[in-house]
Amino acid sequence: MEQLITIASYASFKTTLEKVISLIKKKKFTIFAQIDHAAEAAKEGLSLRPTMLILFGNPQIGTVLMQEQQSVGIDLPAKILIWEAATGKTWLSYNLMGSLKAKHQVGEEGNGILRKIEKIVSGICKEASGT
Repeated sequence: MEQLITIASYASFKTTLEKVISLIKKKKFTIFAQIDHAAEAAKEGLSLRPTMLILFGNPQIGTVLMQEQQSVGIDLPAKILIWEAATGKTWLSYNLMGSLKAKHQVGEEGNGILRKIEKIVSGICKEASGT
């Protein structure tokens, strides 16, 4: 089963990033962290094209999963990686949450929550990318 989805954006890195953040906030999710991999690389004198990881979620959703199986916390919150390829094209990558059912041995309720999270993340990526 494919565990990572990567889709092309029709917009620039900056515009795609702004759209992702806007959509997350519009859906009333909490942004827990924004990791600017390029900025961190630059601090060490290394070069990296724009690469930003957004960690976001809703504790009311994630907590229910962790109450069922705490190990799922290693894969939460949801993540979207926005990155610029050498060609200048912007891409969005996210994990398929459905693959976590077997990994963490969650039951049907937990699997339903994972599918819901995946649908939300997928929707944000598709809308932000213009696809």
